[in-house]
Amino acid sequence: MKKTLCLYTALIVSSSALAQEGTNLVSDKILAKCYVEVLGGQRTIHKVTIKEEQLSSLADRLSGRNIRVSGKQGFSTVHKVFECLPNDDAFKAGRARHLEKSQVK
Repeated sequence: MKKTLCLYTALIVSSSALAQEGTNLVSDKILAKCYVEVLGGQRTIHKVTIKEEQLSSLADRLSGRNIRVSGKQGFSTVHKVFECLPNDDAFKAGRARHLEKSQVK
């Protein structure tokens, strides 16, 4: 009886610890969006899940990378990054706000 109680207690404690650890991993990440221009001149909104502390360097890391652009087959290379911010924030540029509203989610 005591062994069973000890096993149940150990199981509950370890499950609780794993659940807390998993919650911390998820909460460290945010959804970010960037207003970018790809080679050829098309502008689009690119979304990515990143760690919160990576947001400030996202524009630099995204420049020159290949991304998928809706309406195009394959990948397109990012030529210029205008702005990156958390998904819930509004873009400063009116053109980016308009593009975000019209873009398929």
